[in-house]
Amino acid sequence: ITERIQTENALRESWDSFRFLAENAKDMIYRMSLPEGHYEYVSPASSELFGYTPKEFYNSPILIKQVIHPAWGKYFENQWRKLLAGDLSPFYEYQIIHKSGETRWLHQRNAMITNDKGEPVAIQGMVTDITASKEAEEELVQHRQQLEELVKKRTLELEVKNKELERFNNLFIGREFRIKELRDQVEGLENQIDIIKKGGPVE
Repeated sequence: ITERIQTENALRESWDSFRFLAENAKDMIYRMSLPEGHYEYVSPASSELFGYTPKEFYNSPILIKQVIHPAWGKYFENQWRKLLAGDLSPFYEYQIIHKSGETRWLHQRNAMITNDKGEPVAIQGMVTDITASKEAEEELVQHRQQLEELVKKRTLELEVKNKELERFNNLFIGREFRIKELRDQVEGLENQIDIIKKGGPVE
């Protein structure tokens, strides 16, 4: 009896510790039974992440299916089918429509619970709001694209300037050659005139 009481006390203390951590965590901790999709436990963080209280999750099986963003409907159906077949991804990333109407990004880490036969009976895990990091990533991508466009524009402008400079140099060099030819011709004529004046033969 003493050993049983000690075990029960240890379990109670473990549960109290878990409950304290779960109820004060910013991430939502959950456990869902399979294949029904009933939520057995949802931590209070659901109110912030989804806009729905734990009680609303308990009263609405597969509530996640209702809040999932329409663009992720097919993704949810495929993952749910795999889940019931015992194929669980270690994490999901998807968008939801918050109860307020706001679109949010969530990262969900998963763990499968099976029975003695290896059949899935529950899924549990933790859900984190990653909206801010996703927006930062998108902003970074936009800045990178803008930088690439600017580099392309500046490179094109530089190529145009180089071509103009090359054309100018060609014109300048051609002009110098032409001037030299004219000077040579003038010098040749002057030499012939001098020869004529001296009475010599003209070439």
